[in-house]
Amino acid sequence: MKLILRNSFLLFIAFTGTILLITQGDKLYAFVHDIFDESKGVITIVNVDSHNGYPINGATFQIIDPETKQKITELITSSDGIAESEKLPLNRQYQVIQSNVVLPYQVNDETLMVELKTEKETIEFQNEISSVVTAFKRNDNNELIPTEMKLPVEATLQQPELPNGCEVTSLAAILTYYGYEADKTELADDYLPKVPFEVINGKLYGANPMEAYAGDPRSKNQGFYSYVQPIIETANQYFKSVKGAHQPMDISGSTEKELLSYILEGIPVIIWTTIDQRDPLFNYSWYIRDTDKRIDVLRNSHTVVLTGFSENQVFVMDPLKGNIAYPKKRFFEIYEMAGSHAMIIQ
Repeated sequence: MKLILRNSFLLFIAFTGTILLITQGDKLYAFVHDIFDESKGVITIVNVDSHNGYPINGATFQIIDPETKQKITELITSSDGIAESEKLPLNRQYQVIQSNVVLPYQVNDETLMVELKTEKETIEFQNEISSVVTAFKRNDNNELIPTEMKLPVEATLQQPELPNGCEVTSLAAILTYYGYEADKTELADDYLPKVPFEVINGKLYGANPMEAYAGDPRSKNQGFYSYVQPIIETANQYFKSVKGAHQPMDISGSTEKELLSYILEGIPVIIWTTIDQRDPLFNYSWYIRDTDKRIDVLRNSHTVVLTGFSENQVFVMDPLKGNIAYPKKRFFEIYEMAGSHAMIIQ
């Protein structure tokens, strides 16, 4: 009886093992291989400030197979400036690149070749302070925090072609910043959704500025403004036309801190404000076309590009004035009073 039970148990084990090999063979092999194979090692990346050797937190690196050009893994440095790969096969070469680093540093575009001969190979990347950062302080963790910076957005003026086209001019400036050959008049003529004004039975009808530009930005007297969504649509249509890799995003309602955080990431922000930073004037109105709804509109609306900041100022690309500084407190007060409308391209 014992012999029968033993044989039955052994038969069950053999049967179960066979089923596991058939259904989970690859996983079992990988498991056993990882236990017994010792021909692997790790690549340790040390990332430091080039001037004083302080560790850099949050930098992103990629390890690439130089033969296939395929990314093997992506690593992010911790607060000690160190990132370590998973185990990789020994006696092979690997490319290591830095794909991103937090401001105030600029990306180190050097490609390092690593031949993994031992169980641990250590390489070092150093980073310089970005030229867009002109002042900074160091926090308790020895991390550099920018206190003054300005993104290199070129001045793009709306006049004389677009006397009321500050929105598309701001968009054109940002598209140029990202390397596109965007023309403000092309954006206004071919991509911007527009609704002309008309008078019916003594009533003025125009666009809902949340949905389309009211009037014609080329006209001094028949052009008014739009809010974010029509400029989002303009950007989407432009990217579709040129097969662009970026996309617009509505960030209306963002706080001052949130808006400045985009600047810290190298992302300029389109902001709806007022001409000359004056108090908003909601003393004009029209009826939305094809409806009986009357809306009060912002008569002195203006759109600019937020490009940087210091302790008491913000730096903007103003389509009426070029690159200029405004008092920070007043700028964000007007932004909120005008409705907190904003967008980015990312």
